[in-house]
Amino acid sequence: MARAPAAQAWGAPSGNAQFGMSRVQRQREEKISRQRYELADRLEQARQTLADQAVARIQAIADVSTSPLEGADENIGRGVGAGIDLAIGSVRGGQVIDEPLPAVLMAQTRRAAQSGVPLSDLHQRYLAVFGLIAEELFVQGIDSETLRVVMRDGTSQFDRLVKESSAVYANATSAQSAGDEDVLNRVKAILQGETVDAGALNYPLQVVHIGIAGIGKAAEDALREMATRLGLIVLSADPQVDISWIWIGARDNLEATKITAFADQLCGHDGLLVGFGEPAEGIPGFRRTHREARAALHVAQRRRRPARYSQVALLSSILKDDLLVLSLKERFLEPLERDEDGGKAARETLKAYFAAGHKVSSAAAALNINRRTVKNRLSALERRFNQPLDIKSAEVEAALLLADLPIADADGWFASPT
Repeated sequence: MARAPAAQAWGAPSGNAQFGMSRVQRQREEKISRQRYELADRLEQARQTLADQAVARIQAIADVSTSPLEGADENIGRGVGAGIDLAIGSVRGGQVIDEPLPAVLMAQTRRAAQSGVPLSDLHQRYLAVFGLIAEELFVQGIDSETLRVVMRDGTSQFDRLVKESSAVYANATSAQSAGDEDVLNRVKAILQGETVDAGALNYPLQVVHIGIAGIGKAAEDALREMATRLGLIVLSADPQVDISWIWIGARDNLEATKITAFADQLCGHDGLLVGFGEPAEGIPGFRRTHREARAALHVAQRRRRPARYSQVALLSSILKDDLLVLSLKERFLEPLERDEDGGKAARETLKAYFAAGHKVSSAAAALNINRRTVKNRLSALERRFNQPLDIKSAEVEAALLLADLPIADADGWFASPT
């Protein structure tokens, strides 16, 4: 950094600004300015250490560190670095305090608004940076008068940052709301078979799509993480609060495989309400995979974990027919519930038998029990159902799918898909 002439470099009053000052006043102002300049120099020399400490503080704040502001630590670091420079500038004083705020901070503010990151999270980040610099000031051994002036200017700079970032955030949120509504209207029109100008979506429709439907912030965050990690093109629309419709565009089969693999990985997380459609191409595929995702979400709501349509297609269709659900429940599930174990052994035996292709020996091996035991259980079940299992196997298997759902009351069986 180029050095200015001594008096001006320290921010000391000069020319007309010094006119009318007593000698004692000038000396005091020059002393304060000199100490500020020297203090800012020391802080700049420790800039990287301060930035690392600030990042650590931000990441230690749970609500802030999990906010998807930009995702990568290096991007967080760029914002922290700009904040450190801003705070050091307020220590140095002079015209720096009146310069425009760093563009990187304002850009992060706009991205935060577009991503739904709370404004309070941003302000906590600013406070972490300025608070760290304030702590450094108290251990630098400067006199109380200089400390008072520096703290005054630092507080003024922090207040300006909070005020201007709040205005930028509000403007970005307003623009985002208008843009979101336009996207949602265009998406709904496409789903209804209308011809619309899709250019404004910034999403190509002539690719392989994977539709996703989710409920709640946890689901939305997981889907954003997936899109970021895979680096793929994404279209999202929110028809209601806490409900997300998302399409991920795959340019080839390899990318489609990556998406479905990640979907399978997410399906192991209990409590995440997400439904995945299957890969489908073009505008017809855009519509179909979305319908599949919503149908899978219907099952995910019942199972309390993510679901892929290809794995729950039959169950999804069953849940839409209340008469079929009642029939299967009364004919094949309620008779088993009268057993001492609530039907657990009978259900496990039936599942193993069907999974083994109706082979008793294979089912016995899977259950690690005697072949005769399996055969006796199956015979008892046929008498209880009053029909051979091989004839009613499809219906019994469908009933077993319902048995896996954690639903206690009848109303729960017939909830409409989101």
